[in-house]
Order: sequence, then C-alpha cells, then structure tokens
Amino acid sequence: MNNAPRTYQRLPAPGSEEEIRAAERKLGINMPADLRAFYLLHNGTGLATDFEAPVEDRCAYFLPGGRGAAPVAVLPTWLGGPVPIAAEANGGQILMAFTATDPDVVYGEFIDCTPGTGYGQVGTYEEIGLLSVTFRSFADYLCELADTLCGDKRCFDPRDRWSRVYLPVVQDGVLSWNSGPRQP
Repeated sequence: MNNAPRTYQRLPAPGSEEEIRAAERKLGINMPADLRAFYLLHNGTGLATDFEAPVEDRCAYFLPGGRGAAPVAVLPTWLGGPVPIAAEANGGQILMAFTATDPDVVYGEFIDCTPGTGYGQVGTYEEIGLLSVTFRSFADYLCELADTLCGDKRCFDPRDRWSRVYLPVVQDGVLSWNSGPRQP
C-alpha cells in the first residue's frame, strides 16, 4: 500500500461467492480453497476491462513475469476454460489458467483442479503446453511472493524452463518485476 500506492489503488474489490460458484459451474471444477480466498479478498489483480485492453495498457499485470490474475468472471473464457492443451497432454487433468502475461493468455500460471493428489498445485504454461509444476499450492505461491516483497528472499523463483528469477521494483508507485538469469 505505502510502497506501491498506484498498484494498490488499482486492486479490484472482493469477488463474491456467487461469482465464484458461477465460474465453477461454467468450468466444471471446484476451485481450491486458497484461490477462492484470494478472489474473496480481491477479484484478481485488475478490473475486467484491464484484461481486454492492449498489452501496452498493462496496469493489471504486476505479478512476477508481467502476469496478471484475471477476475473470476473472466476465468471461464480464458483459453476456452481450463487449459485444453494440458488436458489432452496430461491424461485428462483439469488445469485452470488463472494468470497470464496478456489478453491472449499465451503464458501464465495454472492451478490443478483435478480431484486427487495434484489438486491445488500451481504450475506454468505457454501456448504449446505445460512447463512445470512450480508450487504445491496457491498459498505457497503467495507466501514466496510475500517473502520476496518483504525482503526475506532475494528474488521470486518460479522455476520456469527459462531459468528466470524476478526482482521486485517500484517506479512511480507501480510494482513491476525485473527478470534475470537464476544464479548457480
């Protein structure tokens, strides 16, 4: 709030249980509790119109890697719902894209909504498929993000295939992330 006031001011109001249940019905999933709690606190990282805007207007894309978390009502329309490439390539897993780098949803993070042992895991995807599972849960993702922002960790490390790490920076009250190679 104090360090990146422009980013904080752009955070949307809480989502509602009704919006979450409607998205779950459209997607045929049960959203993990930690992601549900996030949407009940802030309905994504920007307004729905931010996720329809050209890439140059990136005010909602302030997560590491230039990613933004869409409002819950947008989730059923991203990539036609749960990531279809992932479902075909990974034995029918139900993987829902919840962050992306742009309105075309080409790169971002997914959350596993498949009942069973992988339920709730977070990973990265790109237009040609999955990269990897990077966090055991959305809560773990948020904890690493918070640790990085609070200075307890040097960088946010999503363990993506490009071996990039992300360092938080604030310019003119806006949070963004510089990326660099992972150190050995």
